[in-house]
Amino acid sequence: MKSTSGIYIVGLDHIRAIAAFLVFVWHFSHPPSGGSVPFGTIPDFFAFSIFSEGHTGVSLFMVLSGFLFSLLSSDKEIKLGQFYKNRFLRVFPLLFFWCIFGIAQQGFNGADVVRSLFTLTDIYIPANGWTIIIEAQFYLLFPFLHAAVERRIHENGVRSGIFYLLGFVGFMWFFRWCVYMQYGSVHALSYWTIFGRIDQFLMGAVFYYLYRAYISHWNQITAWISFASSTLTMLVYYHWYNINGGWRYFGGDFEKSPSRIYIIFPTIEAALYGAIIASYLVISRNWTGKLSRAIAWIGTISYSIYLSNVFLIPLLNRLHKRIPFTQAMDIGENMAWSLLVGFPIVCIFSTLTYMFIEQPFLERRKSCVAKVTES
Repeated sequence: MKSTSGIYIVGLDHIRAIAAFLVFVWHFSHPPSGGSVPFGTIPDFFAFSIFSEGHTGVSLFMVLSGFLFSLLSSDKEIKLGQFYKNRFLRVFPLLFFWCIFGIAQQGFNGADVVRSLFTLTDIYIPANGWTIIIEAQFYLLFPFLHAAVERRIHENGVRSGIFYLLGFVGFMWFFRWCVYMQYGSVHALSYWTIFGRIDQFLMGAVFYYLYRAYISHWNQITAWISFASSTLTMLVYYHWYNINGGWRYFGGDFEKSPSRIYIIFPTIEAALYGAIIASYLVISRNWTGKLSRAIAWIGTISYSIYLSNVFLIPLLNRLHKRIPFTQAMDIGENMAWSLLVGFPIVCIFSTLTYMFIEQPFLERRKSCVAKVTES
């Protein structure tokens, strides 16, 4: 998707498409949406574990946000009012659509939904809205964080800005350690709230500045080595996580795991995804073919996919049970059926929600950045 500043990088839309597919397979495969794959199932092929733990697509989206915001505002001053207006036009209309549907059809209490929207709490938001609330919380912070980072970069160079962002990550580690020592678990805090997810936005920004200063100058061979090694590490890491219980059971009961890994878990994901994103942008820099454009379109409609898939998945699961590819109903079957049947249907539906609900509002956005003038 082209930004209001006119910048477009096809590789970012490719990454968005992958994140959307990960989340879709996660929701499609597991209960409570009618999926046939129990939580904690270990795939036969190690690389499928990341799809069995497809919630990690949320982390990828958040790292992308930190990377993209930093890219679009680098060396620029953010116009605060227009920035917030653009963010509102970007995320609210479709979220509001699904909130109204949730109230009208799914039994959500209207007063609770409105209170959640205006207080930026996610307790009563339909359609994956909890992640949008976390994004909105980051939107409130970003212009001020950006100004602090850019000031340090202009005064002392890019490393100063990177160290500032890493210092913020270190502070959040310390904060979560304090919470862990007091309550015995940070599992839910790290997953469901800005107190864990903030690392992913911050690391996205870190990898943008690394990309700008160093990685963008790599040749294709170096970029491919980085991309392949980062991707393999992520696949192995998630297989290890999956065989030890995964999101639902790692280290103990759901959301109450006493494992200390959740103090740094969001950062591990973010660092690997940051390396994958930055190296992939070098690799895909000159990709303009039909396949590239098709995948990029999925990235363009990825927000619609993200919010709409929860509505469609119960229908798709019923269809899947009637016409499966095999009788196995394991993660491999679910991935194949998702890729060839379920996900294309969601993409068609999401193209319509993008055209008729998102796009009219997106067209009203204006540039929210201005060149910094030297005094």
